[in-house]
Amino acid sequence: MSNILSQICKDTEELVKIQSKKVTEKDLQIIIDNSDKPRAFKDKIDCNYKNKKLSLIAEIKKASPSKGIISKDFDPISIAKDYTRGNATCISVLTNSKYFNGSINDLKKVKMNTTLPVLRKEFIVSEYQVIESRAIGADCILLIHGVLSNEKIKSYINLAHQLNMDVLIETHNYEELLFWIETRNILIGVNNRNLKNMNVNINHSVQQISKLEKDCNIVCESGISSLEDLRYLIDNNFKTFLIGEFLMKSEKPDILINNILKYKLKK
Repeated sequence: MSNILSQICKDTEELVKIQSKKVTEKDLQIIIDNSDKPRAFKDKIDCNYKNKKLSLIAEIKKASPSKGIISKDFDPISIAKDYTRGNATCISVLTNSKYFNGSINDLKKVKMNTTLPVLRKEFIVSEYQVIESRAIGADCILLIHGVLSNEKIKSYINLAHQLNMDVLIETHNYEELLFWIETRNILIGVNNRNLKNMNVNINHSVQQISKLEKDCNIVCESGISSLEDLRYLIDNNFKTFLIGEFLMKSEKPDILINNILKYKLKK
């Protein structure tokens, strides 16, 4: 694990200790028992894949460790409405406070102002966060290979499924991708960001999926900064994308999303 990632996880563990004293697992369970059933995140993406359509997970984030503040006039409700109007497949919300200036309240606001399924983008390092994710309205959670042991990831996948949430596993190389490829009922992504130095290269994900022996619907994450990037990735067999900064910096993200989803898949 890189020094940056290690520090983020350490800080997250400390925040979880504080939060779990304020709101206990018992408190979270009461909220869950009185909440609506999660929306179908994975099924929606799978349906697009079967019908040869692109899927776009549109991300809402105020800042990042590598770019600093991305959106000065940050309004998660307005952004969620733009993404919904643009017909994004799903929405991702950064909830990490220290490194991304996010909050669980951002996700709550987004969930109340969209009909789309919502992913909680967070450095999940504890069972508490999985339960918390369901309580705040997440339909899907992100689990990062390299942050947790494989056994813990499997345990958290089972817990998420018990809570009727979907799971996106983030991988960073071919070995990690291959490890999860046969696991049923999860989504798998490849992050184009090198977590050791935070550099981004979209060729990285292309190289990873080119080694697979069969066609799989892998989520391409990070580094997509232009329509040319998207065309290149589509031509190299990607059909599902998680895009944040490119959309966040657009003056009309709804129109941009519509234009992206009009792209034709490679036959």
